[in-house]
Amino acid sequence: MRAGEASRFLNPATAKPIGTVPYAEKADLDRALKAAAKGFEAWRKVSAFDRYKLMRKAADILRGRADEDRQDHDDGTG
Repeated sequence: MRAGEASRFLNPATAKPIGTVPYAEKADLDRALKAAAKGFEAWRKVSAFDRYKLMRKAADILRGRADEDRQDHDDGTG
């Protein structure tokens, strides 16, 4: 596989495709690590209270899509 290509992700119970997983090369990972380090520098400047508010909002979003995530998990594990 090469960068830009993807593998199909199959439901193990049905062998039907349910998604794709992109292939990454070392350069892709290096870019991701650099972006994460840059993001951390910005995040550490955010006050604890503002971090709390953002994390609460993220948790609310995740709870709101729990049924969809549960179905995706079930599809992926058969």
